[in-house]
Amino acid sequence: SIEMLVAYRRGIPIPWRKTQPEEFRTAAQLVELDMGGLTYRPRPGFYEDVAELDFSSMYPNIMVNNNLSYETINCPCCREKGRKIPGTPYYTCKERMGIVPLTLIPILKKRSLYKELYKKTKDPGFDQRQRALKWLLVVSFGYMGYRNARFGRIEGHEAITSIGRELLLTAKETAEERGYRFLHALTDSLWLKKDGATEKDYLLLAREISEKTGIQVKLEGIYRWVVFPPSRTSPYLAVPNRFFGVFKNGETKVRGLASRRRDTPPMVKAFQEEALALLSRAKNEREYREILQSQVKELKEDYIQALRDHRVPMEALKITKVITKAPEEYTKATATALVSCQLADVGIKLHPGEAIEYVVMNNREKVGCWKVLPISMYRGEGYDVEYYTNLLEEAWKEVE
Repeated sequence: SIEMLVAYRRGIPIPWRKTQPEEFRTAAQLVELDMGGLTYRPRPGFYEDVAELDFSSMYPNIMVNNNLSYETINCPCCREKGRKIPGTPYYTCKERMGIVPLTLIPILKKRSLYKELYKKTKDPGFDQRQRALKWLLVVSFGYMGYRNARFGRIEGHEAITSIGRELLLTAKETAEERGYRFLHALTDSLWLKKDGATEKDYLLLAREISEKTGIQVKLEGIYRWVVFPPSRTSPYLAVPNRFFGVFKNGETKVRGLASRRRDTPPMVKAFQEEALALLSRAKNEREYREILQSQVKELKEDYIQALRDHRVPMEALKITKVITKAPEEYTKATATALVSCQLADVGIKLHPGEAIEYVVMNNREKVGCWKVLPISMYRGEGYDVEYYTNLLEEAWKEVE
């Protein structure tokens, strides 16, 4: 809507429907160009005194700084003199600013203003506003590659991620040149460690990277400790977007664990949140292991015993899933399919995108070797203790 408003105010015709197709590319070009953001796989383990540096609104700033828009990519007026996009055969216009950058500039400025006001006043209203604008900026990147976006195109989407990869590599190389150990990077963030480095040192590094890349890099914080847990398939491999840690100011940061996932039962989520609260008191790895094997282990046993004694209420056991198709379109007897069909049988019509809630029962059936029941039909029958115990054990292993 904002893009169309910008176009209207500038007297630019707005297409009723988008008709421009993608430019032709070979299979090899598609593989080379369609790579997304740069992600490193960290080495699993427990790390102390680690700093996290983040690019501020990386993708929207890339769109503005490189003039990426529907009409500016490979424009006819700049075939020879256009600004080249690294890692791609594309270029952008040097003659005029595109609709997408013109749309994003005031949003970026407004968000920056709200963040400054929040720092000065601590008024939560300013923080809420800047967060709302943050998600609008996040959407702007995905909308660039949306096939029906009037002022978007897939070539722009590929150009953004290509530039993003280059910027992250620049940040990594700059840090390593200054003697920092590179631990992990994820699209617009990187985790670094250097013995004896102070907050001032990291701020100076962030300023240097900002100057080299043209996008502000901020110090998210210095972790007292951070953990990159191993994947379920191998103890030697980590999952890039799964980690948790405690900053030196006591604030915790958790990504990718059970407590952050929508389909985790409230009971399992509560256990892991309590476990992380206990672990956050640790000042180093030795204290972490002590708390884990004493207080957290005891907490887990208490939760398992409550399950065995059937003292866990129904609401704490519900599993929430979002259906992706109509009930009759499912071909496999998954939990989601079984629940959808049960609800359809009693006249509750579901549509893709709707959420369903169910409980796993103990009277197992042949289909899928389990029985699931919509929470609206649950009448106190026995739930599957073993199933929920396994979920607790998995949540324990994530922090073990």
